Amino acid sequence: MRVLPIKQKCIPKAGTKRIVKTIYEEEYQRAYLRQQTTAGKRMKGLRQGTVEPVFGSLTQYYGLNKIPVLGIDGAHKTMLMAAIAFNIKKYIKCHPNKAAEDALHKAKDYLSEQLNILTCHLGAEFGFSLRP
Repeated sequence: MRVLPIKQKCIPKAGTKRIVKTIYEEEYQRAYLRQQTTAGKRMKGLRQGTVEPVFGSLTQYYGLNKIPVLGIDGAHKTMLMAAIAFNIKKYIKCHPNKAAEDALHKAKDYLSEQLNILTCHLGAEFGFSLRP
């Protein structure tokens, strides 16, 4: 077997060099060409600005580099819950006054409802009404 001098530069430790072609080569080529169009570049920019930062943040800062459930359904639920929590956190960060105001209104409505229920129970228990 004759060793070519260029082989020592390219692949010094390998016995042979393999070029792998997959059966999906046409699909890869079609996807690559689609990404090179104007619409493809616009979609890539949109995806990089909206979806990929969320996945990056979830994996880097929120510990979702491994999903601690079994099965695709469990992983899907975990990612949905993480994305919902991430979006809520982002919303509160961008709209702190509106979020606080909404929470205050919900708390006020809930407490008002609970007070009405309590007064009805007390009125029924002791035979009086606090309403005019």
